[in-house]
Amino acid sequence: MDDANWILSSLEDLEDILEVADDFYTLTQVAINKEKSKLLTNTTTSTKPIPICFGSAVILIHPSFEAVRFLRVMIDINLNYSLIKKELSTHIRRFINVTKTKPITDKQFCYITNHVLFSQLLYKMRNTLLSKSACIRLN
Repeated sequence: MDDANWILSSLEDLEDILEVADDFYTLTQVAINKEKSKLLTNTTTSTKPIPICFGSAVILIHPSFEAVRFLRVMIDINLNYSLIKKELSTHIRRFINVTKTKPITDKQFCYITNHVLFSQLLYKMRNTLLSKSACIRLN
């Protein structure tokens, strides 16, 4: 089974969703490892495990404070924009390396840049506000 992600605003809501998920896993006879669950939170700075009811089991989850990838977007709870800037820069560099060897016209390059590259970059920085100077540096 692939990873499952839930974004919720409270521990109680999370436990409600996990109860429904556990019922689904039982119904479909899907085997999951509940101990591998991770919790990304901005409500505590404690590194102590948090007990969470996952269906009929209570598991201890260690809070994670590092960046995670969710739907190909980096989410950093500490708003560390340097990681996102680095990822955008790498994506741009990869795009340039691919297109510079292709026999395309300037109009084709503009079209691909405007409709493919910029769409990808906007998606990757969906949760990130960049300053004007940062955008100019990336450009």
